Amino acid sequence: MKARTRLYRTVTASLLGVWLGLLVGLLIYRQWQRRAPVTEAPARTPTTDQTEQPVRVQKGFVFTYALGVSPSIRLAAKESVEFASGWLELTDVDLTFFQGGEVAYGLVAKKARFHQRTSQAVVEGDPLLSLGHGVVARAQGFSLESGEQLLRSRGPVSFAGVGWGGLAGSLSSALSEDLVTVENGVSLVAEENGGQRVTLLAPMAQYRRKQGTVEFPKGVMLFRQSFRFEAPGGTLFLDDETGSLEKLALQGPVAVVGQTENGETVEGQWGDSQAQRQIDGTWAFVAQSSSESGWARLRVLLPGGEVRELQAWRFEGVAAQEGLQKLEGLGLACALRSRPREQPSRLSAERLVVAFAEGQAQELRANGNVVLEEAAGQARGDTLVAKLPNGPGELTADRQVEFSSRELYGVCQRIAFDEQGNFTASGGVQGTVKQQGQAQELRFAASQAKGAVASSNRVTLLGDARIWQNAQVLRADEMLLDEEAATLQARGRVLSKSAGEGQVAGTIEASQLTYMRAKGEAFFSGGVRVLDQRGTIESQTLQAFLTEKGEILRGEFREHVVIREKASGRRIFGDVAVYDGSSETLLITGQPAIAEEPSGNRVQASRITWNRKTGSMDVGGDVDTPSQTLYHPEGPAKTPARRTPLPQK
Repeated sequence: MKARTRLYRTVTASLLGVWLGLLVGLLIYRQWQRRAPVTEAPARTPTTDQTEQPVRVQKGFVFTYALGVSPSIRLAAKESVEFASGWLELTDVDLTFFQGGEVAYGLVAKKARFHQRTSQAVVEGDPLLSLGHGVVARAQGFSLESGEQLLRSRGPVSFAGVGWGGLAGSLSSALSEDLVTVENGVSLVAEENGGQRVTLLAPMAQYRRKQGTVEFPKGVMLFRQSFRFEAPGGTLFLDDETGSLEKLALQGPVAVVGQTENGETVEGQWGDSQAQRQIDGTWAFVAQSSSESGWARLRVLLPGGEVRELQAWRFEGVAAQEGLQKLEGLGLACALRSRPREQPSRLSAERLVVAFAEGQAQELRANGNVVLEEAAGQARGDTLVAKLPNGPGELTADRQVEFSSRELYGVCQRIAFDEQGNFTASGGVQGTVKQQGQAQELRFAASQAKGAVASSNRVTLLGDARIWQNAQVLRADEMLLDEEAATLQARGRVLSKSAGEGQVAGTIEASQLTYMRAKGEAFFSGGVRVLDQRGTIESQTLQAFLTEKGEILRGEFREHVVIREKASGRRIFGDVAVYDGSSETLLITGQPAIAEEPSGNRVQASRITWNRKTGSMDVGGDVDTPSQTLYHPEGPAKTPARRTPLPQK
């Protein structure tokens, strides 16, 4: 029993001794962490601004301030001079700040002053503050409050990273939040490839080491060449390895204003936006629509007064040193061009891309529900490709392209534009024309249709051109429809067909035709030939007044008039033939006018009136051209018998 008690006391005493030894060792270790071993140096008077005398001088100094287990601040110096007031003067200072057991910031300087009881430090002598990600800051000095973990600059501060740098009125850092704030007039300059510089101005900026970002919570202005961007907030993103600028995000609404080298004034506004550096040194950017207007907008005013505008639900593009390389409008994109004393032209599409060369717009491409409006005309398709600023270009569609104006509507496969503002529609062109004063629309078809964009109601049809209305059809190699002047001109193998009965109608052939709808007057020329159920009429010209069905109310045939009657085979020749539709008669005049029968009978006179209903003719002559008749009997005539006179009584 006694042996067990002694063993218990021996074990207890041993454990108590071990615990006390560990406690003493821990205290010694903590003291060693707070102060390095002291090496006494020969007594000397250090250079100091203080009037008090130094108490101690030592080689090597280390101070560690810890919250919890991990250290927060570590201060080391090559030499320290201690004064009675508790202040130490340090030389060759190295100050390290920790976050989560890792090194966050580092500060080196030639000299510093440190108070042991208050854990305050003042760093001087061209101090250099390392903020991570390759970012450093300099100031005349820094002050440190270890207890509050606050670091402040003394006076203005300069800072820099790879390819960028800046100035600010002051710097402060909340070490517990891992946040560095520069304010009182922040300016930052970044250099792009080729030496182009970008400048940012802000009242305040905040650097977050862990995220590798520089934030501008109180607004920022960005200057690039002669352009100024303004935003209520923004963020710079730094490369994790090099610390170079990799991305810029601006909070909307963003406003831009500036002027190009050619004297063009540029204005714009959009919502949240960002620009990302690419491998080749260019910047890819995205700009969302503004919450105020619902659009991202860009406006360019040219020296001559021309205005170009682009607005979309979203902008995307690429910018290089010399300027824009590409600008896209997405979602719904609308472009407007307005010139003095001209009607504006508009373009809308689901996607609109403008390609640039040396800062100048060179090509435009639009896709998806493309609508092009120019003057009073409009065209719709799927894809538009055009050279800028004035063409040429082409509008195509998977199914068909539509084009229209106030009076005209048509479809085709493609529409091409040239630099002079002319268009050519091709590939199964067909459509309708609304004619003034007429309920029925005029339909047309051709291989091609040409016209001027500025006068969309004036169209030329080419290649087997056809127009028709009800049963009336007109064909020609080329036709010009001018709805503004209400005229029609046709050239090359002109053929007009109508379904008239009794009157001169049917088919009219000629080389050329000019029709004035308001007067109902048509002028045919070049080998005119009229065919109907009663025969044909040929001449060199025909001036006619037509009905809506294409029938001739009154017509005047001139030069080498030849009339052939189908039923009798009769032919009539003259210089002029005038047709009267009310009586269905033809008055043929000439020097002379001649009517021939198939039998050879022939009548010539100064005028011949032919009634086409009855087939009868009236012949009239005058003094200069008397009527003459040459009659051929149908059989040989009998010789009269010789009669002997009776004897006289």
